Amino acid sequence: PLEPKAQPNVQGEVILDDIACASAKLCVAVDDIGQALVSSNPTGGAKAWHPVVVSDIEIEAVGCSASGTCAAVDYNGRVFSTTHPAAAWTGGDVSVQTAAGSDAGVSCAGNGVCAVVSGIGKIAITTSSGTSNWHLTNVKGGCWQGISCPTTHRCVAAGSNRKGGGTVAFSKGASGCKSSGLGQNVSPKVSCASASSCFIVSNYSSSHP
Repeated sequence: PLEPKAQPNVQGEVILDDIACASAKLCVAVDDIGQALVSSNPTGGAKAWHPVVVSDIEIEAVGCSASGTCAAVDYNGRVFSTTHPAAAWTGGDVSVQTAAGSDAGVSCAGNGVCAVVSGIGKIAITTSSGTSNWHLTNVKGGCWQGISCPTTHRCVAAGSNRKGGGTVAFSKGASGCKSSGLGQNVSPKVSCASASSCFIVSNYSSSHP
């Protein structure tokens, strides 16, 4: 089993980097020493959260679906996934690479569909959890840092283009992905309530594709 290379600080503390709550009975947080902290009772106090080693380095982002499918990406861009977050996570042999100083994003929908971005022009997508089921897709138009998948057939990514403007990409089913500029700077944060309702935070206003 993996063992974190990093250790908690002198106070025995770790830094939480991201959290995903897919339902009232599933929350997963990730930290700076490579752990996932999993709870089926998030309001139950510290003892209700159980650590699981995912990577030997810092985990940048995590995403989960209500079915229990989760994925995570570490500081080196390695992708991990599981259908039982409190048990073993598999992966680490697929990397989406990372851009220095960029945020990463993970989103999962349904039973086995997850997507990962990490500040470059590629998106890692899987339709079934496992070590060899990830596929890297080059999506032109931006460096993708945030992603949200409201359904198994729809994912929306947000990022920036080479000119410093905001850009958005969304999946078009079997026809791949389509990207377009927003004409303004955006943060990498995007959230979709449904396939037709997505919001992206910008420096000036909110937008929806």
